[in-house]
Order: sequence, then structure tokens, then C-alpha cells
Amino acid sequence: MQRIVQAPPPPRLTTLRNQNATFDEVKADGILRWVLFEQQRGRCAYCERPLRRPDHIEHKTKIEHFHPQNSDHWNEACQQESGASDDFKAPTTWSNLLLCCDGNESVTLAKTCDTSKSNTDICSEFRNPRAWHSILLVHISRDGRALPDPALPDGAIGIVNNVLNLNEKELVAARRQIGLALKNEILAKSGRKPYGLSPSKRANIIARLRERGLSQPYGSTYLSVAELL
Repeated sequence: MQRIVQAPPPPRLTTLRNQNATFDEVKADGILRWVLFEQQRGRCAYCERPLRRPDHIEHKTKIEHFHPQNSDHWNEACQQESGASDDFKAPTTWSNLLLCCDGNESVTLAKTCDTSKSNTDICSEFRNPRAWHSILLVHISRDGRALPDPALPDGAIGIVNNVLNLNEKELVAARRQIGLALKNEILAKSGRKPYGLSPSKRANIIARLRERGLSQPYGSTYLSVAELL
């Protein structure tokens, strides 16, 4: 999982909020889902699976609230992470909205992302990817496991493993496969020489990995490999 660089809110959202529209009224506007899709470069905000385009008949995307819209809990962390002034306004606050995959909602695999999270309030134990200060919230190990950034609160590991379920076996396998492919690609570029990459070649590979990591599915895997070079 990585930081999401915020795009400006759709003007229509501002208009609807000024009219005190409900979230059901807000999400009925198709533009909202498109802006979230483009802002996240077509990837789930949590697991980074590729999302279908919002105009696809089977897009199955979900507009997720980092601070749940059906929550009876509100504190300073909720205000900070949602960007809303109060619990009533959080469901339609732009910075509180993310686009997610269906989280295996309709299949027999273990549930993930928003489907697994449901109405769990994680504001005090995790951080909103739209408000995080560095590029990665979750780093990917060599074996494909997702590990929370050390700067996250102490409870972040429980959120990754038990609430968002980002170490579901299919996700781990997909990330491990990408990591192995990148390793072989880097070895090929080094000529498999014992002294490895030259400084300039290493810098070029890191720059390319970072560029790919910002747009490719499971992008945090690319960024985590770049960290290790």
C-alpha cells in the first residue's frame, strides 16, 4: 500500500456537499468514481489489485470510507485521518474516500480490503493513504508478505493482517511472483557479474522501479525492491 496523491475533488461533489447531500446521493454521481479511479491509477487503495474501469459492466469497485460511515466512534485521530470536521460530514468528505476492489466478496477466497474491514474504525492504529507523509505505508518482503511501515502506530500489524487481510495467500503469491521476476530482470541487467551493478546502472534501475511502482498493479512490490538495491 502506498501514498495516494490527492486529485482535486470533482466540482459536483462540492456542490452536493453544500446542499447537505447524503453519501447515497453523492455516490450516484458517476464522475466521483472516475476521479477516484484516475487518482489511484486504476488500483485498489489497499491491496493494489488492478481495478476495472468504472464504465465496465462488471467493475465491482467499492467506494470505501477510511473512517467508516457507519461508526459510533469519533476522536482526534478520526478527524485527522478523515479530514472531516465531525462524524456527520465524514461520509462525504473528499479525503475520506478511497476506491477499492470487491475484496473477494463474491468468491470463496478469504475476504480482504474494504470487504474485510467493513465498519472497523482503524484511524488510531493505521493511517489514511491519502494523508500519509512518505511513499509507502506497507513494505513488501522478499517472500511477498506485506509489512507495515515502522512509523505507523503499534497496532498497524494487526490492521494489515487481520482487518485488511493484506497477507491473504493469493495476494502474497502475486507479490512474490512479481518480486522474483524483478530479481531476474535485475540479475540479467547486471550480467550476473560477481561485482554487481555499476552505480549509474543501479540508479537507473531504481528510478525505473519507482516509476513503475507508481502506476503498476501491486506497485508497492516495485517500490520495496527499489529500497533494497
